[in-house]
Amino acid sequence: MTFKRRVFAVVLLGLWALACSHGRLKGEVFEKGNMRYHVAKPDMAHWKQVGVSGNDVAFASREGGFLLALNATCKEHGDPPLEVLTQHLLIGFTEREKLQSERRKVDGREGLSSRYVAKMDGVARELDLFVFKKDGCIFDVSYIAPLGKGELWRGEFERMVSEFKVRFQ
Repeated sequence: MTFKRRVFAVVLLGLWALACSHGRLKGEVFEKGNMRYHVAKPDMAHWKQVGVSGNDVAFASREGGFLLALNATCKEHGDPPLEVLTQHLLIGFTEREKLQSERRKVDGREGLSSRYVAKMDGVARELDLFVFKKDGCIFDVSYIAPLGKGELWRGEFERMVSEFKVRFQ
């Protein structure tokens, strides 16, 4: 094998490893390493999949201003309480006001569902957040909406949470 071919093979292998390490969405299943979870996609006539830093899967509304995001962290997270995990999702938001918080079961585990009004860059937003832990991983689902418009797509968030299922191979 020539030097150029070896370099090309190493680069190609590195790109493949990078793509695999971040995971991918196939249909309604997100795969990352040996972990898979079900993603109840929102109505794709109104949403488009987007890349959002720090999230496995994210969807933005086509009319703008709304975001749904999911993420799993399976390494180097310790075992923080659900309340602490929720606070991590609020980093970057100011003037936070908790409207509601309740524990509920999803995929056989207790999670914490919270609703906030908070500001990001001075703009008020409604936030629905759900966090839970299972099999050594932390999972979170977030919904961000313009102030006063959260009800419009909250059902999509609720469906994502209620249909969430984790599988390991």
